[in-house]
Amino acid sequence: MFSCCWGCRTTIAVLLAMTALPSTDRILRGTTDMSTKTYRDSVLVIDDDEDCRTLIGSIAQSSGLRVLEASDCRRGLSVLEREHDRIKMVILDYFMPGLEPKKCAAAIIAKAGPLIPVVLLTAAVDARARAAELKISRWISKPFEPSALTSLLTQPNYKL
Repeated sequence: MFSCCWGCRTTIAVLLAMTALPSTDRILRGTTDMSTKTYRDSVLVIDDDEDCRTLIGSIAQSSGLRVLEASDCRRGLSVLEREHDRIKMVILDYFMPGLEPKKCAAAIIAKAGPLIPVVLLTAAVDARARAAELKISRWISKPFEPSALTSLLTQPNYKL
């Protein structure tokens, strides 16, 4: 907050965009103990449709998240392994080249572990049935409302 220097009692608030937090933050405890905390500041979007990845990426960035992209399951698994400690959520398209949906989803879920929710993205008529088939409890139907995705992305980091 800044006050006007001419005494007119005007207050100006300056809002600055938040940048991505570093992957680790050292916290001093007492005088000798140092601890490391990891921030989950990224969303991994696995979709073969570049336009869809770009749209989801824009929405995620506007929600303050770093965006990681993969165009197929194999690349998604590689990114997930490399960036695991920073990923808050995986958004996984149903149909992609490389692996059949069940095998891809099972591999992603196994690699994500219990701390990273996997959300199915699908244009299927019955998204709930597709998600259940893959043992995924959360889904987004294409086309989706940007506000619905924003709400999902800004939820606290917990297993959905």
